[in-house]
Amino acid sequence: MTISDRDEADRTLEAMVSAIDDDGSAHQHGTALILTLGGQVVSGQLIPAWQWFEEVAEERAAAWTASGGDAEGSSVEGTISKLAAADHAKQRDEQLGHREAVESLPTQVQRDLYKMVKPEYIHLRGARVFVAGGGSLPTNRPMYWRGRLSHVAGWAFGALTGPDSISS
Repeated sequence: MTISDRDEADRTLEAMVSAIDDDGSAHQHGTALILTLGGQVVSGQLIPAWQWFEEVAEERAAAWTASGGDAEGSSVEGTISKLAAADHAKQRDEQLGHREAVESLPTQVQRDLYKMVKPEYIHLRGARVFVAGGGSLPTNRPMYWRGRLSHVAGWAFGALTGPDSISS
């Protein structure tokens, strides 16, 4: 990724994502957003990156157990789920470690760092992806979604739950 890619991100959306990511508290109900990316529309609740990783890891572990996976992960699906959960947990721990390290610095240094370090990704819970023609991707329920901020072409507050329904 080049610096020019980072400059393409909407600064207001970037600032909102940064504020959410820097918040140490979990968000029970994230901010409802509608994003446009290429020929797709994604709608979901904005949550902090660390919380996204934590919830995804928990969901994968629960899905693995519910599908009959044993504690040793003997099935291919169980092994993949365990690896994915471990990777998400590692990324979450890295983010929490970075935040703790920054919080130990003087306040002015923290402010300067936050201005220089900008988020690259946006994280949504309860996301639905809608494609051209008004349909949504065939999923049986909303999902966790992660996307590159520089790829977001436009955004709005609110939730899109079906082809013709927008709520705020």
